[in-house]
Amino acid sequence: MKKKLLFNIVKALLLAIIFWYIGKSITGNLDKIENIEIAGFDPKYMFFSVITLFISLLYPVFAWKFLIFSLGEKINTLSALRVWFISNLGRYVPGKILQFAGLVYFSGREGVNKSRAFQSVLYSQITANGLGIFMGLTLLTLNSGSNKFPNEFHLSLIIAAVFIIILWFPSLFLRSSNYFLERMKKQKFEQTLTRKNYLIYILLQLINWFVMSFSFLLLINSYTTLSVTKHPEVLFILPISWTLGLIAIFAPGGLGVREGSMSYWLSHFIPIEFALILPWIYRIVITLSEMILTFIFVVSYKKPELLKNLKNNEQTKSN
Repeated sequence: MKKKLLFNIVKALLLAIIFWYIGKSITGNLDKIENIEIAGFDPKYMFFSVITLFISLLYPVFAWKFLIFSLGEKINTLSALRVWFISNLGRYVPGKILQFAGLVYFSGREGVNKSRAFQSVLYSQITANGLGIFMGLTLLTLNSGSNKFPNEFHLSLIIAAVFIIILWFPSLFLRSSNYFLERMKKQKFEQTLTRKNYLIYILLQLINWFVMSFSFLLLINSYTTLSVTKHPEVLFILPISWTLGLIAIFAPGGLGVREGSMSYWLSHFIPIEFALILPWIYRIVITLSEMILTFIFVVSYKKPELLKNLKNNEQTKSN
């Protein structure tokens, strides 16, 4: 009980420090923020940003469905959408455990083997966060400011990137996962992905990061100008910031951590007032979009058996 209380106090303190730093940055630049001209807002960029954002929220469901299929399981598309968005609500609870536990639990209710569902969670987290960290390392390298390449800093990044790639290797994933599962007295994984499907899934995850980044870039350009052709490294800002938010288990939904990281990196490319405000606007837009999609798929969802019965009833009436 004392350990749990201490852990909760530490989490609260860390979150308080993050918000203190963000609040200090905003109040220190309040005069600039107040002088932002609303007339400069370009609605067409915001419109395309929201459309791209909805695509980026739906896309991972189909990538996850491919992963489930590659592990020898099947799940109905509507079921996958429902399971995914309901489980994602757990991301806003400190610890993030409910998100992953929900994915396993609700997948099991749809007929997916729970061990394979748990395996899909590990695969998705390793690949998504691994890519996020790798893209962050790339961002650091491009902004290191050193004319010498490779220097000691770059070499350390390359070594870290190679380590991440090794972790992705399917056979190593299976052995390392079973090692820990055996000591936890849990059921071991019986199979893993083929190399081909593993590489395909990594590619799908990479595409998802870039779609999300493009949506964020469009939102930025609805208020100010940021060219991806002049600064292609800006595409790596969202992946590393989002990943840091996921790793920070003390922050529900990465709240504060994600925005703080985004603001820091954006300040290298756009005026500070926009760098401080736009990440929070993005947070509001993406949260509302997630709520809308969750509501749609929860309300409109019907089990496959029910859909089949409805179709049979319609055929009976027509005859």
